[in-house]
Amino acid sequence: MRCGLYYRPGYIEPLTQRTKPRYFREDVKKLPAVARRLHTRVRERCLALEGAVEEFPWGGTGVYKVRGKIFAGTGMDGSTYSVGFKPPAEEREDALALPFVRVADYVGRYGWVQASLTKLGELELIWPWIEQSYRRLAPTTKPKRAARSR
Repeated sequence: MRCGLYYRPGYIEPLTQRTKPRYFREDVKKLPAVARRLHTRVRERCLALEGAVEEFPWGGTGVYKVRGKIFAGTGMDGSTYSVGFKPPAEEREDALALPFVRVADYVGRYGWVQASLTKLGELELIWPWIEQSYRRLAPTTKPKRAARSR
């Protein structure tokens, strides 16, 4: 059995709370209004991707997974809301050229970057890379075979 809290609209794992964990609610309440809006926007967009789930393995604002693998992680650093993701290797330098993006702590050596967001426009700049991070892990659908006629 997996540990942690799983949340996806319309889906709750057995034996979990119906609400978000208390530490999550309190952390989000401490954020400035812009950071709360950013969190809401990132959360809505990530959960809109097919098969994506939100988990809270380390507390805080959570990570977004598809097929059990993380494609984006969110967090708070003081009053700043940040999103970690793994852009394609050939576009990593382009992402790092943005003034609000830096190499991620701990997992930067594996190609992950972290964007400290302060405006909604910044999210629009990095969203294509978050989607590419998702697509890299998302299940590929194979066309169904036509039924044989007998």
